[in-house]
Amino acid sequence: MASREFATDLVNEGHTASEEKLHAELAANPLTFEGAEKTQAGDVPVELLQPSDLGAIYDDAGKHVCGQAWAVIDSVHQPDKVIPQLLEMLREVLMASFRSKPEKRRHQDNARIALSVVSLDKVVGNANLKELYVRVSEDGQMHYVEDYEDGTFVDLFALREYKPARLASAARKEAEENETEALQTGRKYLYTVGRTNRLFGDSPPN
Repeated sequence: MASREFATDLVNEGHTASEEKLHAELAANPLTFEGAEKTQAGDVPVELLQPSDLGAIYDDAGKHVCGQAWAVIDSVHQPDKVIPQLLEMLREVLMASFRSKPEKRRHQDNARIALSVVSLDKVVGNANLKELYVRVSEDGQMHYVEDYEDGTFVDLFALREYKPARLASAARKEAEENETEALQTGRKYLYTVGRTNRLFGDSPPN
């Protein structure tokens, strides 16, 4: 069974709902590669399989999938490149199961309330996206927008420094009238970029 198909089935069949369900399924029905023989002994090198900030479900699934693949990959297939590719695939498939440590950031439209967010670079593993953020729940689970399209969309934000385009007194007055908090010059706030259901790809989401 292909690694992506195996991971997708874990999600679709509800085995990623908890660590206990995941462990039970992996023990009962481990990933296998039909016709493949073991070519390597031992575990995946630690430099290729490090703990992530995405929670135990992702880490445990990654350890299993990569470990099973490592045992049957011949050196000619460049296992040091295959393992990162498997982990990237698992990020995409298991995104709904992530449990990241959220940050509290304030939004330009209502600075009085701090939102729980996580930087997009942590989600997709691309350091170029560290100024983009997605909303998460208090326990760090991906926050999908309810009653919007097919339920797979998330809010996407950019973190930018606030530079007032008008007098501070006018901004304060407007904030008081709208019962919000006046934005502070030089402080970074979240700005809404839009909504997307495609966080993974060759370029940052639009």
